[in-house]
Amino acid sequence: MSEKTNGVYGAVTLSVTCVSAYIACYILRNILSVVSPEMIASGYTTEYIGIISSVYYVIYACGQLINGYVGEKIRAKYMVSIGLMVASVCSVLFAFCKAGVIGVLLFGVIGFSLSMLRGPIVKTICENADSKIAHLACVFLSFSGFVGPLAASLLSLVMGWQTAFVVSGVIGMVFAIFVYLLLTVFEARGIIGYGEKKKGKKLDLFGIFKLEGFLFYLVVSMLCDIAYIAISFWLPTYLTEKLRFSAGTAGILYSVISFVRALTPFAALFVLKLLKNKDRLLIRIVYIIATFALTSALFVELNYVNAVLMLIALAAIGMASSMVWSNYIPNQAESGLTSSLNGFLDFTGYAVASVCNLFVSYAVGWFGWDGVVIMWSSIAVIGVLATFILNNKKTVKNKEY
Repeated sequence: MSEKTNGVYGAVTLSVTCVSAYIACYILRNILSVVSPEMIASGYTTEYIGIISSVYYVIYACGQLINGYVGEKIRAKYMVSIGLMVASVCSVLFAFCKAGVIGVLLFGVIGFSLSMLRGPIVKTICENADSKIAHLACVFLSFSGFVGPLAASLLSLVMGWQTAFVVSGVIGMVFAIFVYLLLTVFEARGIIGYGEKKKGKKLDLFGIFKLEGFLFYLVVSMLCDIAYIAISFWLPTYLTEKLRFSAGTAGILYSVISFVRALTPFAALFVLKLLKNKDRLLIRIVYIIATFALTSALFVELNYVNAVLMLIALAAIGMASSMVWSNYIPNQAESGLTSSLNGFLDFTGYAVASVCNLFVSYAVGWFGWDGVVIMWSSIAVIGVLATFILNNKKTVKNKEY
Protein backbone atom coordinates (compact mmCIF):
# COMPACT_ATOMS: atom_id res chain seq x y z
CA MET A 1 0.00 0.00 0.00
CA SER A 2 1.28 3.46 -0.77
CA GLU A 3 2.17 5.92 2.00
CA LYS A 4 -0.88 7.78 3.07
CA THR A 5 -1.33 10.92 1.07
CA ASN A 6 -1.17 14.26 2.82
CA GLY A 7 -1.98 17.86 1.97
CA VAL A 8 -4.52 19.55 -0.20
CA TYR A 9 -3.62 17.68 -3.40
CA GLY A 10 -4.28 14.23 -1.96
CA ALA A 11 -7.56 15.35 -0.41
CA VAL A 12 -8.78 17.02 -3.60
CA THR A 13 -7.87 14.18 -5.95
CA LEU A 14 -9.43 11.46 -3.82
CA SER A 15 -12.50 13.61 -3.16
CA VAL A 16 -12.98 14.36 -6.85
CA THR A 17 -12.83 10.66 -7.61
CA CYS A 18 -15.39 9.58 -5.02
CA VAL A 19 -17.69 12.56 -5.60
CA SER A 20 -17.77 12.18 -9.37
CA ALA A 21 -18.41 8.44 -9.19
CA TYR A 22 -21.08 8.72 -6.54
CA ILE A 23 -22.90 11.64 -8.11
CA ALA A 24 -23.30 9.52 -11.23
CA CYS A 25 -24.37 6.57 -9.10
CA TYR A 26 -27.03 8.57 -7.28
CA ILE A 27 -28.37 10.08 -10.48
CA LEU A 28 -28.93 6.58 -11.80
CA ARG A 29 -30.52 5.28 -8.61
CA ASN A 30 -32.80 8.31 -8.07
CA ILE A 31 -34.07 8.94 -11.58
CA LEU A 32 -36.96 6.49 -11.06
CA SER A 33 -38.07 8.31 -7.93
CA VAL A 34 -38.22 11.77 -9.49
CA VAL A 35 -39.97 10.67 -12.69
CA SER A 36 -42.42 8.30 -10.98
CA PRO A 37 -45.26 10.91 -10.88
CA GLU A 38 -44.98 11.33 -14.66
CA MET A 39 -44.77 7.56 -15.18
CA ILE A 40 -47.88 7.04 -13.04
CA ALA A 41 -49.70 9.78 -14.97
CA SER A 42 -48.77 8.01 -18.23
CA GLY A 43 -50.30 4.71 -17.14
CA TYR A 44 -47.80 2.94 -14.86
CA THR A 45 -49.24 1.85 -11.51
CA THR A 46 -47.91 2.80 -8.10
CA GLU A 47 -47.61 -0.90 -7.32
CA TYR A 48 -45.41 -1.54 -10.37
CA ILE A 49 -43.13 1.35 -9.41
CA GLY A 50 -42.99 -0.14 -5.92
CA ILE A 51 -42.11 -3.57 -7.27
CA ILE A 52 -39.24 -2.49 -9.54
CA SER A 53 -37.82 -0.16 -6.90
CA SER A 54 -38.00 -2.88 -4.24
CA VAL A 55 -36.33 -5.40 -6.56
CA TYR A 56 -33.60 -2.82 -7.12
CA TYR A 57 -33.07 -2.34 -3.38
CA VAL A 58 -33.12 -6.07 -2.58
CA ILE A 59 -30.52 -6.84 -5.24
CA TYR A 60 -28.54 -3.75 -4.24
CA ALA A 61 -28.51 -4.95 -0.64
CA CYS A 62 -27.33 -8.45 -1.57
CA GLY A 63 -24.78 -6.95 -3.93
CA GLN A 64 -23.39 -4.78 -1.13
CA LEU A 65 -22.75 -7.86 0.99
CA ILE A 66 -21.00 -9.63 -1.88
CA ASN A 67 -19.14 -6.66 -3.31
CA GLY A 68 -18.10 -5.44 0.12
CA TYR A 69 -15.97 -8.59 0.36
CA VAL A 70 -14.91 -8.53 -3.29
CA GLY A 71 -13.89 -4.90 -2.81
CA GLU A 72 -11.19 -6.06 -0.39
CA LYS A 73 -9.60 -8.03 -3.24
CA ILE A 74 -10.19 -6.12 -6.50
CA ARG A 75 -9.03 -2.61 -7.32
CA ALA A 76 -11.57 0.16 -7.12
CA LYS A 77 -11.01 1.36 -10.67
CA TYR A 78 -12.28 -1.95 -12.08
CA MET A 79 -15.30 -2.32 -9.80
CA VAL A 80 -16.40 1.30 -10.01
CA SER A 81 -16.04 1.65 -13.78
CA ILE A 82 -17.68 -1.70 -14.59
CA GLY A 83 -20.50 -1.13 -12.13
CA LEU A 84 -21.28 2.35 -13.48
CA MET A 85 -21.06 1.25 -17.10
CA VAL A 86 -23.40 -1.74 -16.75
CA ALA A 87 -25.95 0.26 -14.72
CA SER A 88 -25.85 3.05 -17.29
CA VAL A 89 -26.55 0.71 -20.20
CA CYS A 90 -29.51 -0.78 -18.31
CA SER A 91 -30.88 2.70 -17.60
CA VAL A 92 -30.91 3.49 -21.31
CA LEU A 93 -32.58 0.17 -22.11
CA PHE A 94 -35.28 0.72 -19.47
CA ALA A 95 -36.41 3.88 -21.25
CA PHE A 96 -37.54 1.75 -24.19
CA CYS A 97 -39.21 -1.16 -22.40
CA LYS A 98 -42.84 -1.31 -21.34
CA ALA A 99 -44.12 -2.27 -17.91
CA GLY A 100 -43.35 -5.93 -17.38
CA VAL A 101 -40.75 -8.47 -16.36
CA ILE A 102 -37.98 -6.94 -18.49
CA GLY A 103 -38.19 -3.69 -16.55
CA VAL A 104 -37.96 -5.56 -13.27
CA LEU A 105 -34.91 -7.50 -14.48
CA LEU A 106 -33.17 -4.36 -15.69
CA PHE A 107 -33.58 -2.70 -12.32
CA GLY A 108 -32.24 -5.82 -10.65
CA VAL A 109 -29.08 -5.54 -12.77
CA ILE A 110 -28.85 -1.82 -12.00
CA GLY A 111 -29.06 -2.61 -8.30
CA PHE A 112 -26.24 -5.15 -8.35
CA SER A 113 -24.06 -2.99 -10.58
CA LEU A 114 -24.34 0.11 -8.40
CA SER A 115 -23.56 -1.97 -5.30
CA MET A 116 -20.04 -2.36 -6.71
CA LEU A 117 -19.10 1.25 -6.02
CA ARG A 118 -19.15 2.42 -2.43
CA GLY A 119 -17.16 -0.27 -0.63
CA PRO A 120 -14.10 -0.11 -2.90
CA ILE A 121 -14.22 3.71 -2.95
CA VAL A 122 -14.36 3.97 0.85
CA LYS A 123 -11.54 1.44 1.17
CA THR A 124 -9.38 3.39 -1.28
CA ILE A 125 -9.97 6.63 0.59
CA CYS A 126 -9.51 5.31 4.12
CA GLU A 127 -6.41 3.26 3.39
CA ASN A 128 -4.59 5.83 1.26
CA ALA A 129 -5.24 9.07 3.11
CA ASP A 130 -4.49 10.13 6.66
CA SER A 131 -7.33 10.32 9.14
CA LYS A 132 -8.31 13.97 8.65
CA ILE A 133 -8.27 13.76 4.86
CA ALA A 134 -10.20 10.48 4.93
CA HIS A 135 -12.90 12.04 7.08
CA LEU A 136 -13.14 15.05 4.78
CA ALA A 137 -13.30 12.85 1.68
CA CYS A 138 -16.06 10.73 3.25
CA VAL A 139 -17.99 13.91 4.04
CA PHE A 140 -17.82 14.77 0.34
CA LEU A 141 -18.84 11.21 -0.47
CA SER A 142 -21.97 11.68 1.65
CA PHE A 143 -22.42 15.06 -0.01
CA SER A 144 -22.42 13.43 -3.43
CA GLY A 145 -25.16 11.08 -2.26
CA PHE A 146 -27.44 14.11 -1.88
CA VAL A 147 -26.24 15.99 -4.96
CA GLY A 148 -27.14 13.01 -7.14
CA PRO A 149 -30.86 13.24 -6.29
CA LEU A 150 -30.70 16.99 -6.91
CA ALA A 151 -29.21 16.42 -10.36
CA ALA A 152 -31.81 13.73 -11.08
CA SER A 153 -34.65 16.04 -10.11
CA LEU A 154 -33.28 18.78 -12.34
CA LEU A 155 -33.23 16.34 -15.26
CA SER A 156 -36.87 15.47 -14.61
CA LEU A 157 -37.80 19.16 -14.73
CA VAL A 158 -36.48 19.74 -18.23
CA MET A 159 -37.25 16.47 -20.01
CA GLY A 160 -39.70 13.57 -20.16
CA TRP A 161 -39.17 10.44 -18.11
CA GLN A 162 -37.82 8.34 -20.98
CA THR A 163 -35.32 11.00 -22.02
CA ALA A 164 -34.29 11.38 -18.38
CA PHE A 165 -33.41 7.67 -18.18
CA VAL A 166 -31.37 7.91 -21.39
CA VAL A 167 -29.52 11.05 -20.34
CA SER A 168 -28.75 9.66 -16.87
CA GLY A 169 -27.38 6.55 -18.57
CA VAL A 170 -25.13 8.59 -20.85
CA ILE A 171 -23.89 10.60 -17.86
CA GLY A 172 -23.06 7.36 -16.07
CA MET A 173 -21.09 6.04 -19.05
CA VAL A 174 -19.02 9.21 -19.24
CA PHE A 175 -18.25 9.11 -15.53
CA ALA A 176 -17.38 5.40 -15.69
CA ILE A 177 -14.65 6.15 -18.23
CA PHE A 178 -13.53 9.29 -16.39
CA VAL A 179 -13.18 7.54 -13.03
CA TYR A 180 -11.28 4.60 -14.53
CA LEU A 181 -8.76 6.92 -16.19
CA LEU A 182 -8.45 9.12 -13.11
CA LEU A 183 -7.80 6.23 -10.74
CA THR A 184 -5.26 4.77 -13.19
CA VAL A 185 -3.37 8.08 -13.17
CA PHE A 186 -3.49 8.19 -9.36
CA GLU A 187 -2.02 4.69 -9.19
CA ALA A 188 0.77 5.61 -11.60
CA ARG A 189 1.64 8.69 -9.54
CA GLY A 190 1.59 6.82 -6.26
CA ILE A 191 -1.33 8.80 -4.86
CA ILE A 192 -3.18 5.57 -4.20
CA GLY A 193 -1.91 2.03 -3.97
CA TYR A 194 -2.95 -1.47 -3.03
CA GLY A 195 -1.30 -4.23 -1.11
CA GLU A 196 -1.23 -6.11 2.14
CA LYS A 197 -2.12 -4.37 5.37
CA LYS A 198 0.35 -4.11 8.18
CA LYS A 199 0.82 -7.40 9.98
CA GLY A 200 -1.36 -7.74 13.01
CA LYS A 201 -3.79 -5.13 11.80
CA LYS A 202 -6.01 -7.18 9.53
CA LEU A 203 -9.01 -8.98 10.99
CA ASP A 204 -10.90 -11.85 9.44
CA LEU A 205 -14.15 -10.92 7.72
CA PHE A 206 -16.12 -11.77 10.86
CA GLY A 207 -14.02 -9.16 12.62
CA ILE A 208 -16.51 -6.46 11.62
CA PHE A 209 -18.84 -7.80 14.32
CA LYS A 210 -16.12 -7.18 16.90
CA LEU A 211 -15.57 -3.54 16.01
CA GLU A 212 -16.40 -1.03 18.73
CA GLY A 213 -19.86 0.43 18.40
CA PHE A 214 -20.83 -1.98 15.62
CA LEU A 215 -24.33 -2.82 16.91
CA PHE A 216 -25.27 0.79 17.57
CA TYR A 217 -24.16 2.00 14.16
CA LEU A 218 -25.75 -1.00 12.49
CA VAL A 219 -29.12 0.08 13.91
CA VAL A 220 -28.56 3.73 12.98
CA SER A 221 -27.53 2.75 9.45
CA MET A 222 -30.60 0.56 9.02
CA LEU A 223 -32.94 3.31 10.19
CA CYS A 224 -31.32 5.88 7.91
CA ASP A 225 -31.59 3.57 4.90
CA ILE A 226 -35.23 2.83 5.71
CA ALA A 227 -35.95 6.56 5.98
CA TYR A 228 -34.05 7.30 2.78
CA ILE A 229 -36.05 4.77 0.79
CA ALA A 230 -39.44 4.92 2.50
CA ILE A 231 -39.52 8.74 2.68
CA SER A 232 -37.16 10.20 0.09
CA PHE A 233 -38.10 7.81 -2.71
CA TRP A 234 -41.83 8.50 -2.33
CA LEU A 235 -41.51 12.20 -1.58
CA PRO A 236 -42.20 13.40 -5.17
CA THR A 237 -45.38 11.30 -5.23
CA TYR A 238 -46.33 12.53 -1.74
CA LEU A 239 -45.94 16.14 -2.90
CA THR A 240 -48.25 15.61 -5.88
CA GLU A 241 -50.86 13.26 -4.41
CA LYS A 242 -51.08 14.34 -0.77
CA LEU A 243 -50.06 18.00 -0.91
CA ARG A 244 -51.61 18.58 -4.37
CA PHE A 245 -48.62 20.30 -5.93
CA SER A 246 -48.34 20.21 -9.70
CA ALA A 247 -45.68 17.91 -11.12
CA GLY A 248 -43.53 20.92 -12.01
CA THR A 249 -43.80 22.50 -8.57
CA ALA A 250 -43.17 19.16 -6.88
CA GLY A 251 -40.03 18.77 -9.00
CA ILE A 252 -38.78 22.18 -7.96
CA LEU A 253 -39.51 21.49 -4.28
CA TYR A 254 -37.73 18.14 -4.47
CA SER A 255 -34.73 19.90 -6.02
CA VAL A 256 -34.67 22.42 -3.17
CA ILE A 257 -34.99 19.67 -0.59
CA SER A 258 -32.18 17.71 -2.27
CA PHE A 259 -29.97 20.82 -2.30
CA VAL A 260 -30.47 21.41 1.42
CA ARG A 261 -29.88 17.75 2.18
CA ALA A 262 -26.62 17.96 0.23
CA LEU A 263 -25.36 20.34 2.90
CA THR A 264 -26.18 18.03 5.81
CA PRO A 265 -22.80 16.21 5.88
CA PHE A 266 -21.07 19.56 6.38
CA ALA A 267 -23.66 20.66 8.95
CA ALA A 268 -23.16 17.38 10.80
CA LEU A 269 -19.40 17.88 10.83
CA PHE A 270 -19.83 21.40 12.23
CA VAL A 271 -22.30 20.36 14.94
CA LEU A 272 -20.13 17.35 15.87
CA LYS A 273 -17.25 19.68 16.65
CA LEU A 274 -19.55 21.88 18.76
CA LEU A 275 -20.59 18.77 20.71
CA LYS A 276 -16.94 17.83 21.21
CA ASN A 277 -17.20 14.75 18.98
CA LYS A 278 -20.13 13.27 20.92
CA ASP A 279 -21.61 11.60 17.86
CA ARG A 280 -24.25 9.61 19.73
CA LEU A 281 -25.60 12.77 21.31
CA LEU A 282 -25.83 14.36 17.88
CA ILE A 283 -27.71 11.33 16.54
CA ARG A 284 -30.17 11.49 19.43
CA ILE A 285 -30.82 15.20 18.89
CA VAL A 286 -31.45 14.91 15.15
CA TYR A 287 -33.78 11.93 15.57
CA ILE A 288 -35.79 13.94 18.11
CA ILE A 289 -36.01 16.78 15.58
CA ALA A 290 -37.11 14.34 12.86
CA THR A 291 -39.77 12.88 15.15
CA PHE A 292 -41.19 16.33 15.86
CA ALA A 293 -41.19 17.34 12.19
CA LEU A 294 -42.86 14.16 10.91
CA THR A 295 -45.45 14.12 13.68
CA SER A 296 -46.27 17.77 13.01
CA ALA A 297 -46.78 16.99 9.32
CA LEU A 298 -49.83 14.94 10.30
CA PHE A 299 -51.61 18.05 11.57
CA VAL A 300 -50.36 20.73 9.16
CA GLU A 301 -52.60 21.22 6.14
CA LEU A 302 -50.71 24.12 4.53
CA ASN A 303 -48.87 22.35 1.75
CA TYR A 304 -45.73 24.50 1.73
CA VAL A 305 -45.35 24.28 5.50
CA ASN A 306 -45.85 20.53 5.29
CA ALA A 307 -43.13 20.33 2.65
CA VAL A 308 -40.78 22.30 4.93
CA LEU A 309 -41.43 19.82 7.74
CA MET A 310 -40.48 16.99 5.39
CA LEU A 311 -37.31 18.88 4.54
CA ILE A 312 -36.43 19.28 8.22
CA ALA A 313 -37.04 15.59 8.89
CA LEU A 314 -34.95 14.40 5.96
CA ALA A 315 -32.14 16.84 6.75
CA ALA A 316 -32.06 15.65 10.37
CA ILE A 317 -31.97 11.99 9.37
CA GLY A 318 -29.28 12.86 6.82
CA MET A 319 -27.10 14.20 9.65
CA ALA A 320 -27.52 10.90 11.51
CA SER A 321 -26.51 9.05 8.35
CA SER A 322 -23.39 11.20 8.07
CA MET A 323 -22.24 9.99 11.47
CA VAL A 324 -22.14 6.45 10.10
CA TRP A 325 -20.56 7.02 6.69
CA SER A 326 -18.40 10.10 7.35
CA ASN A 327 -17.33 9.39 10.91
CA TYR A 328 -17.71 5.80 12.12
CA ILE A 329 -16.47 3.93 9.04
CA PRO A 330 -13.37 6.14 8.46
CA ASN A 331 -12.47 5.60 12.12
CA GLN A 332 -12.22 1.87 11.38
CA ALA A 333 -9.53 2.27 8.69
CA GLU A 334 -6.91 0.45 10.77
CA SER A 335 -9.05 -2.70 10.81
CA GLY A 336 -8.43 -3.16 7.07
CA LEU A 337 -12.11 -4.04 6.65
CA THR A 338 -13.70 -0.77 5.60
CA SER A 339 -15.07 -2.22 2.37
CA SER A 340 -16.60 -5.23 4.13
CA LEU A 341 -17.98 -3.05 6.93
CA ASN A 342 -19.47 -0.65 4.42
CA GLY A 343 -20.97 -3.54 2.46
CA PHE A 344 -22.52 -5.22 5.49
CA LEU A 345 -24.07 -2.01 6.83
CA ASP A 346 -25.51 -1.19 3.43
CA PHE A 347 -26.74 -4.76 2.99
CA THR A 348 -28.70 -4.87 6.24
CA GLY A 349 -30.10 -1.38 5.78
CA TYR A 350 -31.29 -1.81 2.23
CA ALA A 351 -32.55 -5.36 2.79
CA VAL A 352 -34.98 -4.13 5.45
CA ALA A 353 -35.69 -0.88 3.64
CA SER A 354 -36.62 -2.65 0.40
CA VAL A 355 -39.44 -4.44 2.21
CA CYS A 356 -40.59 -1.16 3.74
CA ASN A 357 -40.49 0.48 0.31
CA LEU A 358 -42.77 -2.14 -1.20
CA PHE A 359 -45.08 -1.88 1.80
CA VAL A 360 -45.38 1.89 1.36
CA SER A 361 -46.55 1.46 -2.24
CA TYR A 362 -49.50 -0.61 -0.97
CA ALA A 363 -49.98 1.26 2.31
CA VAL A 364 -50.94 4.41 0.41
CA GLY A 365 -54.05 2.59 -0.83
CA TRP A 366 -54.73 0.83 2.47
CA PHE A 367 -54.21 3.64 5.00
CA GLY A 368 -53.80 6.80 2.93
CA TRP A 369 -50.86 9.15 3.14
CA ASP A 370 -51.54 10.01 6.81
CA GLY A 371 -51.03 6.36 7.68
CA VAL A 372 -47.77 6.38 5.72
CA VAL A 373 -46.57 9.50 7.55
CA ILE A 374 -47.25 7.74 10.87
CA MET A 375 -45.01 4.92 9.62
CA TRP A 376 -42.34 7.45 8.73
CA SER A 377 -42.58 9.01 12.19
CA SER A 378 -42.05 5.62 13.82
CA ILE A 379 -38.66 5.34 12.11
CA ALA A 380 -37.46 8.49 13.88
CA VAL A 381 -38.98 7.36 17.20
CA ILE A 382 -37.08 4.07 17.02
CA GLY A 383 -33.92 6.09 16.31
CA VAL A 384 -34.41 8.10 19.50
CA LEU A 385 -35.02 4.95 21.54
CA ALA A 386 -31.91 3.29 20.07
CA THR A 387 -29.69 6.10 21.32
CA PHE A 388 -30.86 5.38 24.87
CA ILE A 389 -31.14 1.59 24.81
CA LEU A 390 -27.79 1.01 23.09
CA ASN A 391 -25.96 3.94 24.66
CA ASN A 392 -24.61 1.86 27.53
CA LYS A 393 -22.53 -0.16 25.09
CA LYS A 394 -18.85 0.48 24.63
CA THR A 395 -18.47 3.71 22.74
CA VAL A 396 -16.22 4.46 19.83
CA LYS A 397 -13.23 6.70 20.44
CA ASN A 398 -13.82 9.40 17.86
CA LYS A 399 -10.81 11.10 16.34
CA GLU A 400 -10.46 14.85 16.29
CA TYR A 401 -10.75 16.29 12.80
